[in-house]
Amino acid sequence: MCVLFVVDDDFTFQRIIKIMLTRSPVFKHVVNFTESSSFLNYLNYNKNDHSNLPDIIFLDLNMPETDGWDILDHINNNYNSYKKDIKVYIVTVSIRRVDREKALSYNFVQDFISKPLYRDKIIDISNGFYQNLSKSGSN
Repeated sequence: MCVLFVVDDDFTFQRIIKIMLTRSPVFKHVVNFTESSSFLNYLNYNKNDHSNLPDIIFLDLNMPETDGWDILDHINNNYNSYKKDIKVYIVTVSIRRVDREKALSYNFVQDFISKPLYRDKIIDISNGFYQNLSKSGSN
């Protein structure tokens, strides 16, 4: 099972994800970050440790201080130094086409999802991860 990081300052969204994943445990671990600075510190500290990096990140764009765009830029600038292929899913209240196009321009961004995020979509994301894993021949 893969590891999911949820980076979102909305405690209600974090709670909803937790409830949905309790009912459908499709991830090995789920780690929540409500502050983007603590998430970036974690990534920087663990970039060489495959076992402590996420497989998938659910990222909100609209957060105080360091927003999702800054996080995307940080990941983009450091992507080759991570010891794991990290897949990012934007999960945001934004419905702006320009936000969608900009987010999807990052090679590691898999999808742009406007909230709310439904349980079936989470399961699809998890299933897609495992299908891609088996196609690549990795364990």
